Amino acid sequence: MPSDPATEDAAAPSLSAGATLVEAATMSELRRRCKRPWVTALLSIPIALAYLVAMAAGLIAAAVIAIVSRRGEDVSDLSARAATDADFLSIAGWAGTAAAVPLIVLVAKRQTLTTAAELLGWKAPTARQIAFWLGALLLFVASSDGLTLLLGREVVPAVMRDQYASADVPILFWSILVVAAPLFEELLFRGLLFRGLLETRLKVVGAVLLTSLTWSVLHLQYDLYGIASIFAGGLLLGAARYVTGSVLLCVLMHATMNLVATLEVLWVSSSGAA
Repeated sequence: MPSDPATEDAAAPSLSAGATLVEAATMSELRRRCKRPWVTALLSIPIALAYLVAMAAGLIAAAVIAIVSRRGEDVSDLSARAATDADFLSIAGWAGTAAAVPLIVLVAKRQTLTTAAELLGWKAPTARQIAFWLGALLLFVASSDGLTLLLGREVVPAVMRDQYASADVPILFWSILVVAAPLFEELLFRGLLFRGLLETRLKVVGAVLLTSLTWSVLHLQYDLYGIASIFAGGLLLGAARYVTGSVLLCVLMHATMNLVATLEVLWVSSSGAA
């Protein structure tokens, strides 16, 4: 009798000779990666809390540095600045990312049936995948901005303009938006949480919806319309994660989305447009 296939391949659906690349990718995603899917998903909660604690520590450290550097000057404005100042928030964001990303990797290593990289989807997308999904993202951004204008709303929310205006070190603000935030948020939401939910009874629809919902409510600095727009963007990111199996593609898409938004802020700030 022929030998049994490997455990992972035995649990996966078989591919027909005519299967498309998308079918092959999604079938690969259906293979089990997690020892305990719900545990894997729920462990994202303490990781998120650790991120917030590290952010708070970063804010305190930034405030202490500011107080020391402004010795003898009025520092009564620091408490108000800590929650809105771009430089303070950037330092806090990097502190949170530095603390949370290793925790995500550690949990993935403990919960995986294969490797942490496979559980998280840490693999390079193909050039064709990058071109297709970045094109879809830019189309989404253009449609979202168009709808926003049709509704008579500002494309760039006031909170983003205010944060950018408060940045004494713009490159630090750009780095948190284009590097740190996409890396942490995608590893947590479209990496760990998505993979855990995908292997529960919620399947792909539940995984995409719940990761999009939890990701969008993270952005409470925006109004309901802004949060709804972020939720819609999360659906696109979730679809890309499932079809390609690559969280790195999601990081790239998220970074591109934030880059476009930041360029819009820069244009509005320099032109005085609303």
